[in-house]
Amino acid sequence: MRVMLKLAIGLVALTNAQTTLQAADAPMGLQEYLRSEMRELQIPGMQVAVVQHQKIVLLAALGFADIENQLPVTDATVFPIASATKAFTGVALMQLVESGKLELTAPISRYLDALPASWRTVTTRQLATHISGLPNFVNNDTGQLITGVGIACADEADWDAAWKRVQTMPIEFAAGRRYSYNQTNYVLLGKVIDKLSGQPFTQFIKEHQLDLVGMAGTVFGDSSTVVPNRARGYSNIQFNKNGQMERVAKLSEPYGRFAPFLLTAAGLNSNAQDLARWITALQQERLLKEKASLTALWTPSTLNDGKKGTWGLGWPIFARQKHTSYVPFGGAMAAFAVYPEDDVAVVILTNLQGSMPERFIDRVAAYYIPGLRSE
Repeated sequence: MRVMLKLAIGLVALTNAQTTLQAADAPMGLQEYLRSEMRELQIPGMQVAVVQHQKIVLLAALGFADIENQLPVTDATVFPIASATKAFTGVALMQLVESGKLELTAPISRYLDALPASWRTVTTRQLATHISGLPNFVNNDTGQLITGVGIACADEADWDAAWKRVQTMPIEFAAGRRYSYNQTNYVLLGKVIDKLSGQPFTQFIKEHQLDLVGMAGTVFGDSSTVVPNRARGYSNIQFNKNGQMERVAKLSEPYGRFAPFLLTAAGLNSNAQDLARWITALQQERLLKEKASLTALWTPSTLNDGKKGTWGLGWPIFARQKHTSYVPFGGAMAAFAVYPEDDVAVVILTNLQGSMPERFIDRVAAYYIPGLRSE
């Protein structure tokens, strides 16, 4: 009751000093729309950034980073981006391609030793686009490791046991047959980056992306890591006795602890301004030096039957007749979208697991892209 009462106070406060909006020319109605989404979804705190023509044209900080202590969200507040981290892993892979160290269509056995026999012919591209067919050592439906231990309470020994067990399991389907979201893929990609870069993937990404762009607020870490300026997390979803995810009225504080080898899949914490700068650097060829590399990053996989998949290298693809977008999202709380043909990008970060900003990010983009809302 105490948390819910303070949440209500926080949402009322969105009409006054708890909201900051910096914009060269904010479209009429956008701030009201953001407030309405926060009220409807019970989002305590949110950041939004919009990039248009490769310039940040809007920064918004709304609500509370910490309900109990009434701490407002600011531009410096940091949020976990969870699975959207995979987009950074995709860029790291393309940087290795540009340096001549990695071939996306080569079997991973070219780069990694001691793999199960059934894994050796899978390619880097198949891993990054989730069409590998490998068994998943994390149950996406229940949030548990395949050993039955919940991620929130798993320790290093539990993660190691799950990784050893998954390597004894049969493949789920022939590589390239279909899409299946899979964390095993990104553990292997992390090992490839380690091997080819000669340093831990976290350091490679930091030096070749975060430092290069000047993303001072962006760091790797899970709930057990002390992250400066990080918002307190909340959740209004839970798994019921049947393992189904459902929305509930009472807020709780989620806890997620990851093995270091899974940080390629879900390890980054960032703010909207840093992510906007990173997207701009990507478009301006400061992270990838060749236009062909960005095209490859955003090219969907091709399945064995010739159909196109739904992922590029770490980037989910929302293909449409017009306004195709590339939308990494994670944790049911963070999303960013790039609309290349419209030269617009939107970042939405929240501290509510269950807000699912990927579901309304198009509505925000539509204030800058005429005709998008009707697509």
